[in-house]
Amino acid sequence: MALANGASPATSAVTEGGAQKIIGYGNPESCKSSKTQNQASPIEAFTLRAECRALLWADGELSLHEAVDVLQANAERDGLVELIGQDAVQAIMAAAFQPFREAPQ
Repeated sequence: MALANGASPATSAVTEGGAQKIIGYGNPESCKSSKTQNQASPIEAFTLRAECRALLWADGELSLHEAVDVLQANAERDGLVELIGQDAVQAIMAAAFQPFREAPQ
């Protein structure tokens, strides 16, 4: 398996058997893929990246700036800002980080 160019530290796109898939690290429920899944849409891939980077931030592996700056750069590079708009990109990032920003009750 070879890592695709431009993959973020939180997720990696790998080519396996001619098909590309997204592999996530962190929460096993939100950051995993299987060989039977189809390639994720750009929105699904970005959402998964955001969730994984939020986990890395929550675990202290990344600063908040490191986590979101890479996500923003990825959204611009992948044409997601043009596809869904900056407000929608920001909403995806905010939703991914929200569970970790809420104070414990």
